[in-house]
Amino acid sequence: YILLLFIVFLWTKQRSASMDLFCHVFWYVGIVFVSKEWDDTGKAMSSINWFKLAIPFYLAINFKAGSLSEKVRDLSRVQDKLVSPERMVFLTQQKVDANAGEDLSQEQLEELHSQYVVCKPNDLSVAATLAVLDANEEEMTDDDMEAIRVQSSREYEHLHDQIQRLQGSVVQVLIYGNVLISLVAARIEERITVTWWIVFIPLWVYAGLNFLHSCFSCFFIVGPGADSGEFEEDEDEEGVGENAAGSPEAD
Repeated sequence: YILLLFIVFLWTKQRSASMDLFCHVFWYVGIVFVSKEWDDTGKAMSSINWFKLAIPFYLAINFKAGSLSEKVRDLSRVQDKLVSPERMVFLTQQKVDANAGEDLSQEQLEELHSQYVVCKPNDLSVAATLAVLDANEEEMTDDDMEAIRVQSSREYEHLHDQIQRLQGSVVQVLIYGNVLISLVAARIEERITVTWWIVFIPLWVYAGLNFLHSCFSCFFIVGPGADSGEFEEDEDEEGVGENAAGSPEAD
């Protein structure tokens, strides 16, 4: 059954969606297994191998982490496509020169724009960075200048915030999820004798960190996704909303 799922996963292009699907499937499988064991009145609770019974939950957690990792990769790909308007003009001119000086056809322009996402650099931030570099007498290449422009844009910051948030979620899901299931299984099998308050420490920490982050975001800062509508609207004005707005959102 697991091998069949992996075959389906390898053949599909929507890896993130597939991993989300497998995550839900294994959660339900785990619940069915646990319910079946609990309803078996002829079997003593101490005779159940809870670590073996927890395997579907381990798989669900790791598939969830894999889904989040795939979303990080998708966002990173979009981030790598970001170019400044100046670089886009340069790339378009390169295509024109390679086309013997003739104007590009509509299909060629669409192909070019599908490979890149034009962002809107923050002119003040770019000027401040250049002033610091000039003061330090540091030399810059065209690629360095392009990196400064792109990284100053709100599109880059938006994607960077999402990537960091998802990477943090991957670590939390793997650490807290696997540790919690292991502690619960060990406590039920009486391999450890600590109280259930201690067993649920990973859950307390996970929920507490997310609660504090939510409170901090509400009262002190604007969350990374709070201005997503404005972000997409600005991209549409620049003619690139179709490319960037399709980037995957965090769960």
